[in-house]
Amino acid sequence: MAEVEGESKLYHDLRTRLFYDSLQAINLYKESPAWLKRLCDGFANGMNYYLHTHPNVKPKLLNRFQPWMPFLFSEGSIGGDLESISVNRLKNFYGDGKTLSPDVERDHEPEPKGSNGFAIAPSRSASGNALLLINPHTSFYFRPEVHVTSEEGLNAYGAATWGQFFVYQGFNQYCGWMHTTSQADVIDELPTLLTMGL
Repeated sequence: MAEVEGESKLYHDLRTRLFYDSLQAINLYKESPAWLKRLCDGFANGMNYYLHTHPNVKPKLLNRFQPWMPFLFSEGSIGGDLESISVNRLKNFYGDGKTLSPDVERDHEPEPKGSNGFAIAPSRSASGNALLLINPHTSFYFRPEVHVTSEEGLNAYGAATWGQFFVYQGFNQYCGWMHTTSQADVIDELPTLLTMGL
């Protein structure tokens, strides 16, 4: 973000580096089974082909996608919560001790949030069909609708996280799937994490 938006985003980038490691992503790709490598290769080839055939699209930073990039953010909204680390506290720890202005980041407990999903049996619906409902509590562009098919039998419709090629919530001709998230205490970040990789 600092490369695109300037020095004010430096500590946002530091926070991201605490969660995501490109060297680890490259190693995960190299160690992946052949079927997963093919999917990642197809993802990168598709993105690069799109950029090649749409010269009017000018990315602000990334001009070429690599097949290991999906491993940087493969957990969608299930894994570590990047925003649980305060940018203000990072700046105090590493910087000059002055926090960012309060209107840039609030440093108090956020309002509880989460998502919910419901499965309704055919006997309970007016149409007589099974219904799968989800409210992921995300912005529209965080979960765009996609229809993914392949010559190997993949046929899924639903929502994908931006930058990813797999469907997190969706359905096919056989079943539907979803997941929910909340602020349940399922992960702890220890102060020692702040010195890793720096």
